[in-house]
Amino acid sequence: MRGWDYGFEVSRTENGYDVEVPVPGFNSSNVEVMLKDGILTVDAKSERRTFSRSLSMPEDVDPEKITATVVDGMLKISLERHPAAQPKRIAVK
Repeated sequence: MRGWDYGFEVSRTENGYDVEVPVPGFNSSNVEVMLKDGILTVDAKSERRTFSRSLSMPEDVDPEKITATVVDGMLKISLERHPAAQPKRIAVK
């Protein structure tokens, strides 16, 4: 939604979703990503500051296949959908 700043960006991919959260000044040891009751929470703590962001997880995401990395001040979270939830491509003959 334009005009709102949630502190993260979500984009849909062929296999699920990509979430990007700016975490300038933080590294992977300062960032914690938790999933509980369908809510994905990002907490970051350093000596100078803390912040937290949360978002509701789509039901089609496989919680066992969530990955997160911090690269150049950006936390990148990959949310893969359950295989059954992914579209099946039908060959046209």
